[in-house]
Amino acid sequence: MLSVQPRGFSRFVLSGTVPERRDPGLILESRRGDASAPLAEHSTPRDAFRALQRALPRGIHAHAAERDEGLEVKLTETIVPAARVPFAQIFSTDLKQRVRRLDDNRFELLGPTGSDCLITLKVDTRRTLVPVAKGTSAHRTAEIISARMPAGYHADVEGPVVTIWKDADLRTIAA
Repeated sequence: MLSVQPRGFSRFVLSGTVPERRDPGLILESRRGDASAPLAEHSTPRDAFRALQRALPRGIHAHAAERDEGLEVKLTETIVPAARVPFAQIFSTDLKQRVRRLDDNRFELLGPTGSDCLITLKVDTRRTLVPVAKGTSAHRTAEIISARMPAGYHADVEGPVVTIWKDADLRTIAA
C-alpha cells in the first residue's frame, strides 16, 4: 500500500505501491491552493511524485530524493517571484496530439501526432514555428519544441511536460 509519512514541515516520505482495485489519489492542501493527483493501480512512489508535481499550484515546487525508507519529497514555496512568468500559447495543425495547459508557462503533450503538422508556439509576444513529423511521440515533440524556443526564452522538458522560462543570458549591464 502506498504510504505517506510526514518528516517535518513541508517534507514527507512516499513508500510502497498502490494496490489493485482502488481509486487512490494524493491530496495536498497549502496556503497557495490545493492539489489533487489521481493515481493508477500499481503506481510507485516516483509515479505518485510526478503526478503530484504536475498538479501543484503556482509558486510551489517539489524535489525528490531516494532514501532508505522511500522517496523523500520536499516542497518549497516561492515567496516573491524574481520575474513575471512568461505566458505561452501553443497551436497545432494536428488533431490527434492533445495539449493540456498546466500553468501559464507549462503544458503537457498527450499522445503521438497523427499526421505531419506545424506547431505555432507563442511566448509572450514572440512566435516560432515548429514542424513535427507524423507519429512523433509526446515526449519527442516536447524535446523538439524545447530546441526551437524563441530568442530570450528556454524550456525545461520532463517527459511530455514543457516548462518555459525567460532566459537570463540576454541581459546586459550598461554602465
